[in-house]
Amino acid sequence: MMKRLMLLCEGHTEETFIQRMLIPHLAEHGVGASCTMICTSREQGRRTHRGGHLRKYEPIRRDLELLLRSKPDALTTMLDLYAFPRDMPGFPKLWPTETRKRVEVLSAAFAANIQDPRFIPGIIAHEFEGLLFSQPEAIAQIVETEDHEREILAQQLRKIAHEYATPEDINDSPQTAPSKHLERLVPAYKKPRHGPLIAEEIGLKKLRECCPLFSEWLAKLEALGGKGLHE
Repeated sequence: MMKRLMLLCEGHTEETFIQRMLIPHLAEHGVGASCTMICTSREQGRRTHRGGHLRKYEPIRRDLELLLRSKPDALTTMLDLYAFPRDMPGFPKLWPTETRKRVEVLSAAFAANIQDPRFIPGIIAHEFEGLLFSQPEAIAQIVETEDHEREILAQQLRKIAHEYATPEDINDSPQTAPSKHLERLVPAYKKPRHGPLIAEEIGLKKLRECCPLFSEWLAKLEALGGKGLHE
């Protein structure tokens, strides 16, 4: 019998990525996953808006509690480390320098706040666009650019990627976050349209090779099915 996993994500891009890549992959490991976006506004008990930039922690907590009431075997999130709402109780007052430590500290605080053994915090470092720097050539290939511009763009993106140990370490400042690099270098990039397509072009294997924190989170989800580690 497949384990039932629910994923709560931040927006349309992440939802599409999960639907196209993670859900079919997890099914192969005996995990039946479903995905929903965070409800950022309600009217008379009804969802009126889903997804978008999260300024407050309350919508995350509320939706997680609602999903847990549906009795899944496990529940996880796909939320960005960058711009995670800082009003969460227990939010770290001081950030560690290392990206891994930042994710670990925030994940521990997140789990302590939810207080349910079924909950597996899922924090993407530093944001979804960081994963795409696993293969800069894929960005240049998918986004509509002139043929003669693609190699120049790929070189510019590779230069940024090579400045960091992994794509997950690309800076999280308002000026140098992965998405800000793309806004500056690739004006045609539209996250909901291009993000999932680029991720598909890269493939899960490459994403995992380049992004160890993402890979470790996915391995935890795979293990729910009891079919061993990923290949």
